[in-house]
Amino acid sequence: MPTIPDKIKLPPNKDRRKKLTPADKDNIKALHKQGTPIREIARQYEGKCSRRLIQFVIFPERDQHLKAIRTATKGHLKYYNKEKHTKAIQSLRKYKREIFNLKTYKPGERVSLNENKRINSIIKSQP
Repeated sequence: MPTIPDKIKLPPNKDRRKKLTPADKDNIKALHKQGTPIREIARQYEGKCSRRLIQFVIFPERDQHLKAIRTATKGHLKYYNKEKHTKAIQSLRKYKREIFNLKTYKPGERVSLNENKRINSIIKSQP
């Protein structure tokens, strides 16, 4: 059963899971159309993302091709670590609770009516 933070979507400017914003992606595509080499674009975004990610932004068909290969060979399971994934999900839920000022509820504990209304208004205001 999903928890309250699982139902809430993060705004794009608060989502730490995304390395590049849509504006960054548009900027990368524009720089490439102007003739800027990929390595030079990667230097501008050094520390934020890899050169390979920039290639995937410019050439999305390469990313789709590699994802298809990874799915066919079950390569996506090669690096999956259940404990690491669990910690990442817990960290994301904690981050959402901090951003939206949510209380942590124990199993069986009831949510007050006012808090329930506030949570539902947050969820409904999501795009």
